[in-house]
Amino acid sequence: MLTIAHPCYASFLKIIVNNMDSQLKPEKWKLQWDFFKASISNKFPQMNSPRYVPETGDRDLRIDFMRGVAMTILLIVHFEFYSWYNLLVWERVGILTGAGPFVSLSGIVLGMIYKRKLATEDFKSVAFKMIGRGLQLYRVNLFIAFSVYLLSLIPIIDTKLLTVYINEYTHEVFPLFPTAEMPFMQVIGHLLLLKSNPPYTQILGLYTILLLLAPVALWLLKNNKTGILLGLSFFTYFVNQAYPSMPTGSQFEYAFPLLSWQVLFFIGMAVGYNRDKLEEFWAIPLGKIAFGITFLICLGLFFFAQNTPNPNVPDWSKLHMISAETYRDIYEKYFAKDILRIGRVINVVAFLVVAYWALTKYWRIITDMFGRFFIPLGQASLYVFIVHLYLILALYNTGLINMGNNFLTIGSGNPWINTLVHTAVLFVVWYMVKKKFLFKIIPR
Repeated sequence: MLTIAHPCYASFLKIIVNNMDSQLKPEKWKLQWDFFKASISNKFPQMNSPRYVPETGDRDLRIDFMRGVAMTILLIVHFEFYSWYNLLVWERVGILTGAGPFVSLSGIVLGMIYKRKLATEDFKSVAFKMIGRGLQLYRVNLFIAFSVYLLSLIPIIDTKLLTVYINEYTHEVFPLFPTAEMPFMQVIGHLLLLKSNPPYTQILGLYTILLLLAPVALWLLKNNKTGILLGLSFFTYFVNQAYPSMPTGSQFEYAFPLLSWQVLFFIGMAVGYNRDKLEEFWAIPLGKIAFGITFLICLGLFFFAQNTPNPNVPDWSKLHMISAETYRDIYEKYFAKDILRIGRVINVVAFLVVAYWALTKYWRIITDMFGRFFIPLGQASLYVFIVHLYLILALYNTGLINMGNNFLTIGSGNPWINTLVHTAVLFVVWYMVKKKFLFKIIPR
């Protein structure tokens, strides 16, 4: 922020003082004003350039911005009303949702932060801090699971939205929490092993286990064994593609199988830890060619996504250049979300590379329009994850919501009304973050 003591103000005041006794000739004013602008451009290039300029501190606001976008997608998708926002977030910019970028960005942040910590602390100390963060997330998972279970026992609170899963195609109902008939000690064990959790926060279970595994990855990165880390990660990924398994037995693995989704997290850790080397790579000719290919991949997958046969996407908002049968066949083979097929991994990585480039090159333009909203959400992503669950439950219990075939509806399901509700939800969560509501209690 500029203050009256800032050098640019001093230069401006000098112009005024120098001309106070002059006849205010326009050409003299213009000459000194041009000199002032050139001086400011040389001393403070960020004032006339849209590019991102790193600020003091540990945060990279580009990462915070992208995390904020991912959290916004999460809020829109989890408040399951069909609104005009869905035309942007239902796999429209590519075959990706908010979950894939969020997992990768979490790994990137972890790699960046703990590399800096290794510069001043020994590995053992840093590793215990990572484990401590993982245990904090485990406690968050336990709190969510126990609180939802206890709320489900209160007759006047309808927790069906959080305690059962309804298949949107077959309409089968799957219980996610223990029934009242289950023995008490078995209920406790069920919850402690993360075998019960609301569908809206299952990714936190995945993140908990990944954080507990992260010290091993950090040790490999610290000892210049990035290739071994990525090799082991991809080996595990491809084995799980061929022979799917759920080693933890936790409920989150039905939506986010650990052995598949870990690849996005450890790619992120490797990127965050080696960010300086990667930035040098993008600057050389080979790196520019690689970026060009990455950009074309994004464009190709953007085109593919516009041909979605999703019946909930209006015909006027999509293309019809790929038949529905061909689209579904390609989607199931290469882009299935739950098992995380390889096409989706490629799409997530390519999208983040291009998004990071766009934010770097056009930072001031983009953040002038959207930064005040997305950056705070990205900096408090865990907080958003926690509070949005209880906001969903509160809204569901107002009696204004009906269960549709594939999504919730308010009243008649008018998309304009639903868009207003989505907008209100986004504003409420953003306002809670800005006002730091319960920040002393709820982790961020």
